[in-house]
Amino acid sequence: MNLLLSMATAIAKYMREEALEKENEEYHQVANIEITEKLPTSKRKINQNTIKFQGYNDLLIASIALSHNLILVTHNTKEFIRVEGLQIEDWEIER
Repeated sequence: MNLLLSMATAIAKYMREEALEKENEEYHQVANIEITEKLPTSKRKINQNTIKFQGYNDLLIASIALSHNLILVTHNTKEFIRVEGLQIEDWEIER
């Protein structure tokens, strides 16, 4: 009985690890966006409009979204709304 329980536990653990590994691989396939030669152009365009972001990360996020023609989903709309041509959506539910 103990051996059977140990084997079942080991199989369940293996299946969980396999599922997590597969989920991780799928996430990386979706989440990785290739940074292209368009990115510096987008960053320059944003900087030329003298938009000052609170942090470098926001500039990078806006540049990537703009260069790939992506919709940026953020609740921080006041920061990004100033970027001409950037598509923004706010999915935050107001309470």
